[in-house]
Parts: sequence; structure tokens; C-alpha cells
Amino acid sequence: MRKMISVMLLIVSLFSIHSVASNQQPVQEPEIVICEGAQLIPKSEIDAIKAENPNAGVITIYEYVGEKAIQTPPIAPFITTSYTNVKTTYSNVKTNTEIEDKQVFSVAKGETTVLKASLSASVKGSFSKLPFVMISGVDVTITGTYEQTLTYQGPPESSPYNSRVFRIKFYGETGNYVQTADKITVYTGSVITTEPVSTSGSYIKPTAYAKYSVDSYLVP
Repeated sequence: MRKMISVMLLIVSLFSIHSVASNQQPVQEPEIVICEGAQLIPKSEIDAIKAENPNAGVITIYEYVGEKAIQTPPIAPFITTSYTNVKTTYSNVKTNTEIEDKQVFSVAKGETTVLKASLSASVKGSFSKLPFVMISGVDVTITGTYEQTLTYQGPPESSPYNSRVFRIKFYGETGNYVQTADKITVYTGSVITTEPVSTSGSYIKPTAYAKYSVDSYLVP
């Protein structure tokens, strides 16, 4: 009886060992495919990629760019330009002239509007051609604003007009200029050229604005 039990235990043990062994998948090395652009990749880098991807079946390396191939571009020569002895003359100067007129919003006849947000319009000074040295007051922006939470009304019911347009008109100075100067070119700290130069163009310098409204009849 004891002999029979021993034989049965031996059979069960062998079966268990076989089952565990059959459930363990053999560890296989992934297939490594190295394309033409990656021929110079070191083996250590390949091993690192394999280690980081233990479940990979196929690893394809398309390109490898080593340290020697990554070159720092050469530093360009340091050249600066400046202007001295600048003189500016003006012609055809007009002040307080209209620059631009912009519509901001409108309110219909008999209606009242409270702005939920401020509404603005702006004008920026400009040159037809940049001067060597900036002309004072031209490189600015002025902004007119209709403030939020304020009440704006359209024409009254008794009016023959059915629309009120709120606008902003901008004013400024316009004219022409001529600048002469000495242009100095410096190469890595040393002056290499000095030459007389000149430039000319027109300019617009914003200086003021007016907010106003216009009542008119719009055909439905």
C-alpha cells in the first residue's frame, strides 16, 4: 500500500514539474534591424535599446547621428552699424490733420446699450521708410475707448433717423523728412568704414482723437 502511494506521489510531482516547465516561455532575443543610416551605432547603444524594450520582437534602428556629426556652426563675424552727426530737415508739415476715422459700434433708434466690454480703436505712427534715427513722437500708438458699463442711446423715437453710429476720429502731424548722417561700420570692435549717407520719406505722427456719433437713416 505504501509503495502504491509513493508511486502516485512521484507521478503527481513529475506532472507538476512538466506543467510549470510548459508554462514558461523561452526568452528570445529580439530581431535587430539596422538600416543604412544607422550603421555606426555602437553595440552599447543597441544593448541599451534592447534592455529598455524587453518585450520587443523586432527593433529597427533607422538612423544614428554621432557626436562628431553634430557640428556647431561657425560664429559669424560681429558687425555693427551706427549713425552719427544725424541731421533731420522737414517739409510739407501739416499739424492737426485727420489721420483716420473709425466706426466702433452703433445703436438703433429708441434703443439703449450698455457695453459689456470696453470698445477701442487705435492708430499707430508710421514712416514710409525708416530713418536712421527715430523721429520723436512717431513711434507711438494712441487709443480711444468707449468704456464698458456706460449707457449709450440711439436716436429718440421722435427722430427721423434710425441709427446712431459711434466713431473715433484721429488727428496728427504729417510731413516729409530728409536725414543725413555718417554711417560707421564696426567689425569685431574696430571701425572699418565711415561714409556719408542720406535717406528720406514721409511720416505720420498721431497726436489726438475725438469720440463722436452720427445719426443717420439706414434703409431697412
